[in-house]
Amino acid sequence: GDVLGMDLDCDLGTLSYSKNGVSLGVAFDNVVGELYPAIAFYTRHQKLSLVPSGFNCKVGLKLHGSPTESTVDEYLDCCAVMEAMTQSTKLPRRLLQAAYDGYVTWWRETRCRVMTRAGYELLFDVSDGACVPVGFKAKDKVKTPRGNGTVVGVADGRLWVETDGETGAVWFFHPSKVRLRGGATSPVAPPAAPADPSDPSLSLEAFTRLVDCDQWTLAQDAKLIQLLNVECATSRASPWNIGHAKVRELVSSASAPHVEAAVGRFGVLKMLNHLVSRSMPFFDLTWHYFNPKRSPGGGSALLSATRACLFTSFKHSVLDTLLEKTLTHPKKAEDDYDYPEDLPQVTVNRPKAAVARFKLELDTVVSQSLFGQAFDELHFLDNKVLRMVYSHPMDDGQLRAFKVKFEGEGADDYGGPYREFFAQFWNKGASHHPVDNTALFHEMYHFLGQMLGILLRTRVLVRLDLCTAIWKQLVGVPLDSSDLAEVDTAAHTLLQQLEHLDAADTTLHDLDLTFTTHLSDGTLVALKPDGHVIKVTQANVREYIDLVRITRLQESASAIEAIRQGLCTIVPANAVALFTPAELETRMCGRAQVDVPLLQANTEYDEDLSADDPYVMRFWRVLVDMTDDDRCAFVRFVSARSRLPQDQLSFGQKFKIQSASGEGMTHNPDDSLPKSHTCFFALLLPKYSTDDVCRKQFLYAIHNCLEMDGDFRLADTEMTGWSDIHP
Repeated sequence: GDVLGMDLDCDLGTLSYSKNGVSLGVAFDNVVGELYPAIAFYTRHQKLSLVPSGFNCKVGLKLHGSPTESTVDEYLDCCAVMEAMTQSTKLPRRLLQAAYDGYVTWWRETRCRVMTRAGYELLFDVSDGACVPVGFKAKDKVKTPRGNGTVVGVADGRLWVETDGETGAVWFFHPSKVRLRGGATSPVAPPAAPADPSDPSLSLEAFTRLVDCDQWTLAQDAKLIQLLNVECATSRASPWNIGHAKVRELVSSASAPHVEAAVGRFGVLKMLNHLVSRSMPFFDLTWHYFNPKRSPGGGSALLSATRACLFTSFKHSVLDTLLEKTLTHPKKAEDDYDYPEDLPQVTVNRPKAAVARFKLELDTVVSQSLFGQAFDELHFLDNKVLRMVYSHPMDDGQLRAFKVKFEGEGADDYGGPYREFFAQFWNKGASHHPVDNTALFHEMYHFLGQMLGILLRTRVLVRLDLCTAIWKQLVGVPLDSSDLAEVDTAAHTLLQQLEHLDAADTTLHDLDLTFTTHLSDGTLVALKPDGHVIKVTQANVREYIDLVRITRLQESASAIEAIRQGLCTIVPANAVALFTPAELETRMCGRAQVDVPLLQANTEYDEDLSADDPYVMRFWRVLVDMTDDDRCAFVRFVSARSRLPQDQLSFGQKFKIQSASGEGMTHNPDDSLPKSHTCFFALLLPKYSTDDVCRKQFLYAIHNCLEMDGDFRLADTEMTGWSDIHP
C-alpha cells in the first residue's frame, strides 16, 4: 500500500504530509504551543498499535491494578493456591494472611469491583473515609463533563464516576470537574472513627483452622462457587460484590454443615479468582488442552483442575476478550446498507435436505443435508474468513459470519434465516448411521467443530442434545465410568457387577466372556491381541473391566479430536479450556426452559398497545400455561431460535409485540393466526377474545409454520426442491 509520511517542524511551526516520499506541501502553519498526538479513525473497526520502542509520551498515567502490572510473583502465588487446593494441603502462611485480610475487607463492605472504560476491572474504595476527602460519597448523583453520573468510589487516589448511559464503563475525573446534582452540598469529612464494630465473625486463628485448604476438597469448593454463579445469573450481580450476608443466606439454604466456615472459605476463593484474573496472561492452556498427558504438572494443569472454582462471569469476560482480539472484520462496503463483498454467502435447499433424510445411502443423507450443503460451500474457506463477524444495519444486532439464502423460499436474511439455518443445521444434520472414519468424514468433523465455534462467535443459541461425555471432551475434562453409563447403561451395569464379584461366585464362568466388546454401532472388537480367544477369569477380570471402559470411552476419540481442532480454529483454546462442561453448554445453548418472566422483562410494545391491554395479558397467560416444548416452539416461531439467553444482560435483541395489521386480522381476529418477523424478534398479535381461542391459534401457528416465504414472491422456476416432496 501507500506510505504516508508526516513532518512536524517545531522550529517553523509547520505540519506537512508526504505520499510515497513525495511532498504534498504544508498542510498547517503557525503551529505553536505544547502538542500531543491524536488519532482519528475512519471506521470503528480500525486499530492502531503503538510500538513502545518508537513511541514515548509523558502524557497519561499508569493505574495501579491494571493488567500491565501483572507480575511473575502473582503467577507463582496463584499456582501455590491452586496446588494447595488440588492436594488439600495447607496454604503458605503469607497467602493465608492475604486471604484473611481480603475476607475482613469484604466483611466490612468498603470495596467494590467495577469494569472501567479501559476494558478491565478495578477495585474501588467506597468508604466515606476514602471518598469524603475528595468531596463526595459513593453513590452521589453528580454532573461531569461527560454528563450526569453516579460516584463509584476512589481508586489510585482518584475519583471515579459511572456516567449515565455508560453502564459498566466507569472513568475518573478531577474533583474540580464534578458537581453534585440537585443543589446538594459537599459532604464533611467524618471524624476519626473508632475500631469498626462490624468485625468479622472469624478470627485469624478460627479462619486458619476452618478455612485452610487442608479442610476442603475441590468438589466442596466447586459447590460453593456454583451457589454464587447461580445467584449472579439470577440477580445480575457481580460475584465480587456480593456481600457476606447474602453468601451466608445462600450457604444456609444449601444446608452446609458449618456456615461460618463456608462464608470464610469464600474469602480464599475470592483470592484465587483475583490471582487468576491478574496472572491469566501467564497461562497457556492450549498445550494442556490438546496434550493433557504430556503436561501433567505446571500452572496450566493446575488451572484446568480448578476451573470449577472460578467465577463464570470471569470466564465469559476472558472468552469475550479473546473473541474480540481474534475476529476478522469484513471490508467496509461503499454503502452502509450494502453487504461487504468479502462476506461469504451460503445457499442451502431445505426441501432437498428434508427428502435426503429418508434415503438409505449414508453419503446421500450427509451430502444433501443442511450440514452437507454448508460443508460444500464453506469448508474450503480460510479459518480467518470463518472468524469474520458482521452485523448489517437491518440485522437488529444479530452478529453473523456469513449470509444465508434459502433456495426456493422468499426470505431475506436479516438475522432470522441465519438463526434458522443453525437451528435446522443441528436438528436435521445429525445422522443415526455409525461413525465413519474416512478422511472425508474426519474433515466433516473438523468443519462441525468450526460451526460450533461460529455459534459462540455470533451468539446464536441452539438446542444441542449432546451427552455429557461430548461436552467434557470439548472442554478437555477427562472421562470416567459415569460417562459410559450415560451412553450404554447395560455395559456400565455389567462392569459394575463384575467389579463386585467374589472368588466363589460362578457368574463369571456362566457369562463365558472373552476379551472383546461391542462398540456403539454393534462392531465386535478385540480388547487385546487375540482377545476373542482369551477367557475372562477371576484373575484377569480387573484388566478386562479397565480395557472395556477405555475402549468404549475412546471409541469416538478421533472424531472428537477433529471437532476440537475445528472448534479451536474459530475460538481460542485458552478460553474454551476454562469452562466446565455445563458452562459451555449453557453458553452455546442458553436455557433449556423458556423463562417467561425473563422474556416479559425484555419485551417492547408498540405505541398503540401496552402490557396492561387485556388481549396482551391474555397472550402472556396462554404462554405461561404452555408446555416446555410448546414454549420452545413459540420462541422458534418468533425468533428462529429455540432457546433464550440465560440472563437479561445477554438480551441483545428485545422481543417486540406489535398490533396486528391487515383487514382479516383486525376485523376477524379470532379467525386469524399470529404472524412473526423472525429477523426482528417481533410478534403481530391479533386481539383474541378468549384464552381458548388464543391458545388454539398459537399452537397451530407455532407447530405448522416452519418455512420463511413472506419477504418476497418467487417465480415458479425459482421454487426449486419442492417438487421432490410428495405427501
